[in-house]
Amino acid sequence: MCPSEPARELSRDWRPLMPRVRAVAAGLARDGLLVATRRGEPVDPEAPGGAIRLARPPCAISGPHGETT
Repeated sequence: MCPSEPARELSRDWRPLMPRVRAVAAGLARDGLLVATRRGEPVDPEAPGGAIRLARPPCAISGPHGETT
């Protein structure tokens, strides 16, 4: 999703919220709970350089014997 989506949900005047949204996204990314990408490549959510997208990280699925698929 675009980081502006949660900001838009919080306020009509959402643009001033963007630095805080990116800061929260950076913390979640550091904790491994979120991935930020730019043009499909992982980036720091607070790094300058244009539009980013936020997503949940891919999960490893364990099989019945503990192997990862």
